[in-house]
Amino acid sequence: MPVLGDLGRQLAQRWVGRLALPGLLLAATALGGAALGQRHPFDHARLLHRFARCATSFAARPPSVQLLFAGAVLLAVAAAGVAVESAAGVTLRLWLGQWPRALRGPSRLLAARREARWEAA
Repeated sequence: MPVLGDLGRQLAQRWVGRLALPGLLLAATALGGAALGQRHPFDHARLLHRFARCATSFAARPPSVQLLFAGAVLLAVAAAGVAVESAAGVTLRLWLGQWPRALRGPSRLLAARREARWEAA
């Protein structure tokens, strides 16, 4: 039985490290950006006021609604973490120039164009 407990603990650690933390960062950034808007991107007082208002509203809800909301948030964070992890591999391959065979020609043309613009500048 200790083997299953250790396996579960390792799985939870991997889930937190690989999915939950990047997803939580992405979700917090998106929510902060939505709360502040484009007119007040650095207004910390406004962000704290909105956070306090949401926390007060959340605390007034019944415990069942709070539990469902917490579950939905965890699910959304995990989904965002999966999206970040899956997009990271594609982004890294494209950024490093490991293009698929069909796109190597256009990638060379884009690189030559970028090099010509750099030399001209």
